Amino acid sequence: MQLFQPELTGADLRGVDLSRSWLYMPTLEAANLSSANLSDTFFQGEPVLGSHQSQSFYAPNLRGANLRSANLSGSRLVGADLDRADMTCTNFSGSRLVKASLRGSVLCGAIFYGADLTGVDFRDSDLRGTRLQGAQLRGSDLSGIDLREVDLDGVDLSGANLSSVNLCGKEIRGESGTLFVGANLTGANLSACVLFYPNFDFADLTDADLSNADLEDPLYDSQEDEIPLISADFRNANLRGANLRGAQLCCRFEGTTMPSGTVNT
Repeated sequence: MQLFQPELTGADLRGVDLSRSWLYMPTLEAANLSSANLSDTFFQGEPVLGSHQSQSFYAPNLRGANLRSANLSGSRLVGADLDRADMTCTNFSGSRLVKASLRGSVLCGAIFYGADLTGVDFRDSDLRGTRLQGAQLRGSDLSGIDLREVDLDGVDLSGANLSSVNLCGKEIRGESGTLFVGANLTGANLSACVLFYPNFDFADLTDADLSNADLEDPLYDSQEDEIPLISADFRNANLRGANLRGAQLCCRFEGTTMPSGTVNT
């Protein structure tokens, strides 16, 4: 099905089957799409020229929509506006939401297995129980989010804004490792967390709390088995009681509370 500029603001589309459809510049603000089948659907926006000939983007508008338990697996929602949408238990597996905005949205129990969430804005959203296993979140903004109940195994968070996130007591597994390369973890709470195969290369952990955290490689048995923490910034971070056995610590530690409790100067 192909729909050109459909104006469906506030429409009741509960349970509708729009799978494999092409929706050009759709407006679905505040629409009820709960339990709808939108798998493999292409939500297309449109580049537009501004007053100074600078290019902007008309985003697919699903702001405030009800997408509870909807199936959007394999869908394309590049640049979509999903601010304040209810996506409780929505399936986005394998979907592409590059640079979409999900600010203030409810994502409890949502599934994003293998989804491309590069540059997505998650600020002020509720991600309790969200499953992000194997997703790409490069350059995404999760600042201030409580991630304790989020599945982050094997997630690529390279360059992401994770400032002030709460990962207290979180256990992240996965042989492929969770990538924090170049991520902003300033002020993050990683106390008592257990991270298997983490990669913090060039990450900024200034003022982060890693007290009693366990970052040891579970297979570590020699000096050649090292956790890649090269060039990470731990200035003023709290590492009291942290287990960093096998870690390669070519990092900045000015003002850092070391695992022994001493403050590095």
